[in-house]
Amino acid sequence: MLKFIKNVLFYFGVFVLLLGVFYAALAFTDAPAGTPPNCPAGYPGCDPPLNVGSTPQTKTGSLTIGTLRVNSSNESVFITEDTYLYLQPVANSHVRLGAWQSSPNGAVPLILQPSGSNVGIGTTNPGKNLTVSSNGNVYMRIEKPSYSD
Repeated sequence: MLKFIKNVLFYFGVFVLLLGVFYAALAFTDAPAGTPPNCPAGYPGCDPPLNVGSTPQTKTGSLTIGTLRVNSSNESVFITEDTYLYLQPVANSHVRLGAWQSSPNGAVPLILQPSGSNVGIGTTNPGKNLTVSSNGNVYMRIEKPSYSD
């Protein structure tokens, strides 16, 4: 019986020693192969931050851009000229798009009313599904798609 206990303790000691060596090997692995975006994707510490990389990225929680912090869906994100904003809703969600431009007379070139479903071009108060207003000539082109239902 004493020999059995010695064997169990011996193998338990070998197991603990191997476990410690394995843990030490994991703890002292090399640093990442480079800095984002020059190291392999998925490697710890190499995934690009939100402002680097061309792959689509998802951010949970609040978002800070420069000094702008967006905490909820009721806040706005401001974009400078000559840039694009791409909105893609997740499943079973809705996207609202609106325009606001500061001007002396309070007019804006485009208003989308999320609750009224009306679109205005050149007016701040569209009364129909599509209202186009201009001080000069209004040119409009309506085309029928080439495909058939």
